[in-house]
Amino acid sequence: MEEILKYQQLDSSLLKLERTLKSSEEKKIMNIAITNFKELQNKSLELEKLANSLAKEYETIKKEYDDCFKKLQSVTSLKSETLSEKELNDATKKVNEISAEFFIIERKLNQIVIKMKETLKDFENIKNNVIKARAKHKESKQKYEELEEKVQPEIEKTKKEMQSLESKIDKKLLERYKARKADNIFPVFVPIANNLCGACHMEQPKAKIDVLKKDGFIVCEHCGRIIYNS
Repeated sequence: MEEILKYQQLDSSLLKLERTLKSSEEKKIMNIAITNFKELQNKSLELEKLANSLAKEYETIKKEYDDCFKKLQSVTSLKSETLSEKELNDATKKVNEISAEFFIIERKLNQIVIKMKETLKDFENIKNNVIKARAKHKESKQKYEELEEKVQPEIEKTKKEMQSLESKIDKKLLERYKARKADNIFPVFVPIANNLCGACHMEQPKAKIDVLKKDGFIVCEHCGRIIYNS
């Protein structure tokens, strides 16, 4: 029992060391920066699609403008002195229609310009936020690596001590330990305290206490931990 309890103690220290890295503030900030960067990339792709759509829309409106301008040229190229009154009225009506078309086109262009300005502004904001996210990630990564440099040797040392102990522990007992730990039961071995489980504090039946005295350990039916006689 002494070896397995020492093994469990080392395992507990190992879990704390690994948790120090996994739950460190530097790791959290680094992960947040990575998440933000990915979100900004997605937003950038969306804006790129919008920019392409606006560019196509602009080309369509430009074509409408060019067609409208050609129509106006064809009407204004007519010499009024050679036109009959009816032809002059028709030409005037056509100019008014073209003017109305120009007004609609101008309104569309203004809307496109506004959207383009908003898109450029969004692009600029994303660019600035990407720079900030990269700087934050770089800073937190550097701090995390400094922490890792301090903690990792302790992790490796503890792992080696555990590996060295494994050869001294009963194979079946070690298998039971690892199986329970894999089921998120930790600590696996707990002492008996006034006939109570040292983890969940459930009272153990007298028959089990007798087995404990005889065999040195029993399994708590409530929490699944192995209770040993301290």
